[in-house]
Amino acid sequence: MNIVDLKLDLFASFVYGSNDDIARRDLWYNLVAQSITVSNIPWIILGDFNVTRFTNEVVGGVQGISSAINEFDLCINNANLVDLVFTGVQFIWCNKGDNESIAKKLNRVLVNEKWLLQYPNSYSEFLPPGIFDHA
Repeated sequence: MNIVDLKLDLFASFVYGSNDDIARRDLWYNLVAQSITVSNIPWIILGDFNVTRFTNEVVGGVQGISSAINEFDLCINNANLVDLVFTGVQFIWCNKGDNESIAKKLNRVLVNEKWLLQYPNSYSEFLPPGIFDHA
């Protein structure tokens, strides 16, 4: 039986965050605002946020806590979201650099509490990267 047969309500958002920290603030604002609208509906947000959430989600390059990381984490907390359990590769993006390799977790799947209650066994799977810079 699939989700259509069960006639369950859910809300899905697909995200591509800007490469610019300032421009991403609109996304953070919109996600928090949307969280109020869908607070009683299972909500899943998938995509490339173009920022890491934690310092251990970067290998190589400059590491440390930035305002972008803090703003992203604040957005997730204010929207009452959590990372969905995942399998597969952690570092979704790599620069494929010749001199210095950098790998980051830029893609993620976030869900609200209603999602976890409705779909407790759900998870995301990140496959190994191919010829592109994202897995």
